Amino acid sequence: MTTVQEIWQELFDQDNAAAGRPIGRWRGGILVASVSAANTPELVIQVAGWDFDSPRAVQSQLRLNGFDIWYQILQVGHNQSPCMVLKPRSADVNEMFFALASHLVTALPEVDTASVTADAVEAIIQEWANFWKRLREGADRKKILGLLGELLAMDRWIDKGEFEFSQWQGPKGGPHDFCGHSFDIEVKVAGSRTGPLKHEISSIHQLEIQEGKRLFVLSFRLGLSKTGAYSFNELVARVSQFDAFSSADGATWLNEALRDAGYGSELDAEFSRYDLWEECLYEVRDDFPRLVRDVLPSDSRLFDIKYSVNFGGCNEFVVTSEPSGLALLS
Repeated sequence: MTTVQEIWQELFDQDNAAAGRPIGRWRGGILVASVSAANTPELVIQVAGWDFDSPRAVQSQLRLNGFDIWYQILQVGHNQSPCMVLKPRSADVNEMFFALASHLVTALPEVDTASVTADAVEAIIQEWANFWKRLREGADRKKILGLLGELLAMDRWIDKGEFEFSQWQGPKGGPHDFCGHSFDIEVKVAGSRTGPLKHEISSIHQLEIQEGKRLFVLSFRLGLSKTGAYSFNELVARVSQFDAFSSADGATWLNEALRDAGYGSELDAEFSRYDLWEECLYEVRDDFPRLVRDVLPSDSRLFDIKYSVNFGGCNEFVVTSEPSGLALLS
């Protein structure tokens, strides 16, 4: 079965791509895939019967990041008809454009006869955009919280004179977030002020104690908001002044970690400040509640194992709740 994206790819290779190709139908007419003179994909949605008679193109009031949307009277088959036209502003958003076009091909046929209007099309587009916005914000918040926890670990818990930038392994996917000579630290963040102190363990390797070392889990309860007590940007500024990041390599290491987590100097207001409600250092010993390879069946069908631990029930493993200078070079 040919996908919507494949249809556009075929159009890119044709000389008469502007003529377009029908890719769907709804009660307002047909959906046409075409390519502009600038070799940009466009989706034309016929809205037959809608009261639109402007002789010129009219920009839609709907604002969708990365897209241009307008209305125009176009030739569709043998008739002039009002149409909505969608176009990505750059090739960077082509993938999202193809995804939106595929969604419209599926969703528009479900619209009832009484709703054959531009508002009906825009409502579907807005619902689609809101879904992806919620999904993206959820992922962004989780990554930003993780970054915040690791920055606070450096700012409050790790001895700044006994620390090299490469020991911060969290952004690089290392075995633990901070790898010292005699101990490692895994940072965990709970994003709620109340309720069980639960942390997700992302693999069976995450709480493995490396041979000859000790393993600690540094737990935070943090909240991101625009009214938080502390500034995220100020925290980043402090950490960037540490000796570990004073060299060109160190600065690059820090900047790449910030970028990969989605941090920018102009943070979304909801991420710009934070509250620190609780912090505590736990030691993972052999009797710590965890899953390890030795207790799992050897079965290739088991993979990507994640689980949660209620740290609120692990008081016997608490080392301290007072920040102390953990010397990673010792």
